Amino acid sequence: MARIIDENYSKIAEKLKALNHILITSHINPDGDNISSITALGMGLSSLGKSVTIALVSPVPHIYKFLPYTEGIIDFKKLDEDRPNFDCAIVLDVGSLKRVGETVDIRKYTKLVLNIDHHVKTENCGDISFVDSSYSSTAEIIYNLLVDMDIKITAEIAETLYAGIMTDTGGFQFQNTTASAMKTISELIAAGASPEKISQKIYFSNRAAKIVLMGKVLSTLKFDPSGKIGWIVATKDVIDECGANSDDLENVVNNITSIETIEVAILFRDLKDGKIKLSLRARNNVDVQKFALKYQGGGHKKAAGMVLEATLEEAVNRVIFEFRDYIRG
Repeated sequence: MARIIDENYSKIAEKLKALNHILITSHINPDGDNISSITALGMGLSSLGKSVTIALVSPVPHIYKFLPYTEGIIDFKKLDEDRPNFDCAIVLDVGSLKRVGETVDIRKYTKLVLNIDHHVKTENCGDISFVDSSYSSTAEIIYNLLVDMDIKITAEIAETLYAGIMTDTGGFQFQNTTASAMKTISELIAAGASPEKISQKIYFSNRAAKIVLMGKVLSTLKFDPSGKIGWIVATKDVIDECGANSDDLENVVNNITSIETIEVAILFRDLKDGKIKLSLRARNNVDVQKFALKYQGGGHKKAAGMVLEATLEEAVNRVIFEFRDYIRG
């Protein structure tokens, strides 16, 4: 019996079994869940003899490069040069096709788009979509999919999916750390995933430039008068000064949520591209996902992201003002 009972889920499994030339992609600014989901699915489909291409707009962050198969991920620019045609494209961990990249048109490469995600859906992302926010991560869904397709869960696949679930649950601290997620984690450990190795690679393999950057960014910390909202700011100039990159900012905002009065923590990133990127974190009963959806962002109740077309000052003033009302409501 299938681990997930859903008509669209079953259709996606059938298509992936039947088709041979498959494109796998996910969102810009990769995180652990989308990197692990695309590579684990890629390894699984390759084991069936499928021709698999994995493409992203953004590079793989340093801390995830230890994961198997990441070296084979290509830039969409290469696809534009080669102009390949695929039997289908499967888009993972994405609630809007715009999140793949504003310059990417998936339909240039295939007539059939499949979609698997665990975020609250913002638009129809595929011809066949399976979206279920009860799952901790897209990686958890991909694990079930591989098992239902009778694909052997190798130690490499187990390691990869473990990393995705671990990072998307905040090291098993967030609300999405469900019994289902922990059952999957148990099975992945039994299949060969090493919790110690993966934790060491992701949480204790930082470059010195990242730690220097974190210090400078955390020094910008400010609070609203209530002490419930805290925010930090990172600019491209500071990132460059530290010899770091924007990937090195991943999870720095989580430090703010360790402050006992904080209910909302925000990282404002000004990368000098005319947009301000925000990482939102929440504690207690605040739902930052709902806030982010107002700005076509998304994520989880306790961890979300969004983008504003504004100056840094405008973005900070607008968002802090709105959050004051939002957490009171």
